[in-house]
Amino acid sequence: MCYYNSSKKEWCKSYVNKSDVQNYEKNGYKFDDCDGANLDASTADEINIYPNPFSTTTNIRLSFVQDEQVTIDVISMDGRTIKTIYTGNVASGSPYNFTFDGSNFKSGIYMVRVISGQTMMVRKIDLLKNN
Repeated sequence: MCYYNSSKKEWCKSYVNKSDVQNYEKNGYKFDDCDGANLDASTADEINIYPNPFSTTTNIRLSFVQDEQVTIDVISMDGRTIKTIYTGNVASGSPYNFTFDGSNFKSGIYMVRVISGQTMMVRKIDLLKNN
């Protein structure tokens, strides 16, 4: 999928599950299909989140294909940033590990959003607390 960055007035690569697009479109995001060349997995940044679902903390493991500045946020389903996990530079080829502590948040579905250069990756996380 491609995401329209309204501040830059351009389309950017976006890694969003097609099942999540409808929720983002409700919040004003625009998506469209990309040229297949833009989706080459060998040139894409990677994100892995585990465990998911989780009850207290979850691990976010990232690797990047180029040196760049990134911002990693956890956002609510209504598009609010509830936690900025990291903002800074990363080096290509090096794995990065972050932990999100959800103990101060309500059970529910949240999104991990990674913005880097021309790419935005979004993954759904499920916080399930035993109440």
